[in-house]
This record gives sequence, structure tokens and C-alpha cells, in this order.
Amino acid sequence: MFQARCARAPEQCLRYCFQAGAAPLWPSRSRRPKAGDIPPCPHCGRARQFEFQVMPQLVSFLGEDDEDPQAPDWGTIAVYTCPASCAVGVQGGGSAYTEEFVWVQPS
Repeated sequence: MFQARCARAPEQCLRYCFQAGAAPLWPSRSRRPKAGDIPPCPHCGRARQFEFQVMPQLVSFLGEDDEDPQAPDWGTIAVYTCPASCAVGVQGGGSAYTEEFVWVQPS
């Protein structure tokens, strides 16, 4: 299913999904997050939701040597965010945005 879906837009490196209940396209059945693996927002406590993923096609655009063991490689990188878009005060040089949670599925 992953390969068929990626074939629709093989150059796509980022995949955004804003619909409720959206989920990443997983290239493998293993090493997917289970219930409780994605922590809630540390500010409001709501469950984080999937927002976008970095597709493995990006690796080919980086121009890295496939044989280099230090080259970046992943199956997919899924990013989860707070559905309330919690903001943190910028006092003291802090960021206005709450940190996202990233799940990396190895290739």
C-alpha cells in the first residue's frame, strides 16, 4: 500500500494531513507507535495528533552515498502536534511554539 500510494507522487518529500483521524503512511508493519507511545501535549494534556511526515524519498534528494553507514536513512518520520496549537510564552527568550513529538520508523 505504501509503494502504491507513493507512486502517485514519487517526488513528494513531505506529506501533510490536516483531516481529523489522519494517520501516516507506514512503509513497514513493524516499529509503529502503539497506544501510549505518543505523549500528550505537556501544556494542555490533550492527545497529540498526526500532522505531517517526512517521506523516505527525501534521502535521494540529499545526494548522500547509499553505501555510507553515516548517511541519513529512515522509513518515515511522523510528526505529532497539539490539536490546540498550544503556545508557550516567549519571555526569557523561549519559543512561542510547543515542541512537537517525532516518531522515526527505521527503514
